[in-house]
Amino acid sequence: MLNKTIVRWQNDFLHNDIKSLVVVHDNKDNITITLDGGVVFKGSEKELVKILDNIINLPIDETIKSQNSQIRVFALMDKRCGKKKIAAHKAVDKYESDVLCVRKYVTVRSN
Repeated sequence: MLNKTIVRWQNDFLHNDIKSLVVVHDNKDNITITLDGGVVFKGSEKELVKILDNIINLPIDETIKSQNSQIRVFALMDKRCGKKKIAAHKAVDKYESDVLCVRKYVTVRSN
């Protein structure tokens, strides 16, 4: 069974345009999250909950500018991160090294 923080992120923070593309694989030892088949996160539940706590509890402006690439990736999938925020933070250009499947999604949304 998924942690309540993970479920809350899926239900309340994940952008509606990609909800159907995101799959959470809950294995015994780790969790893998994919977006349209590309791996967004792979690690322990504890690591994921720590990242999602930041996403849920911090303003989106702080998370999108985070030095932590994992937090940035989840911020870019957040429904609070719209076209204007992406453009204001130049998220597409600034974070070229972020996960490819998320970068494609953000590029499409920012145009």
